Amino acid sequence: MNALAVALPLAAFVLLCPIFFTIYLYTDLREKKCWFAFYVLRIIKLHGGYAQPYRGGIAFHLTNKKAVLLPYAEMRGADRKFRILRGFRMLAYSQVLEIGSKEEAATAIAAAALVQCGSAVAGCVLRTKKKCRSFKADILLHESKNVLKVSQRVILVFNLLFLMLAAGKLLLRKIMERFSQYEKIRKKQKSQ
Repeated sequence: MNALAVALPLAAFVLLCPIFFTIYLYTDLREKKCWFAFYVLRIIKLHGGYAQPYRGGIAFHLTNKKAVLLPYAEMRGADRKFRILRGFRMLAYSQVLEIGSKEEAATAIAAAALVQCGSAVAGCVLRTKKKCRSFKADILLHESKNVLKVSQRVILVFNLLFLMLAAGKLLLRKIMERFSQYEKIRKKQKSQ
């Protein structure tokens, strides 16, 4: 009885305790590369690499010898696959845009001002609609070199209960797909 009295609150705490998932992105738009890293609890690195466009889509380089190719055609239906991640709540977002031009300094300043206005609108939307607690957007201007880089950090929060429910939903969806395939095959065999 005493073990159960300790185990139940402990299990509830573990299932409901928030887990922080951090995404770091560094994009160099001139090189057309985006480096990324995923961390849990800001300490445990899950994975990292970089993404680069190729003729038919985007190549995610996960190691020196391994890359995953994602064609543009597959990206169109990707929003349905990621609906399951709606339980992840954005806790914080920050970005630093580095912009500069040797020849067109005025254009770089105008672009920086435009980005700052867009960031202000995005910050308002994220804070009111998505309940994001922290939104920061800064700009660094370079006057003597051509630069166009973006550094971003996104902190998401979730709990194990949500993760288990999402995994159960995915498993149930796969079972239903297999069952419908089986039914189609069975109907086809009956008609022959």
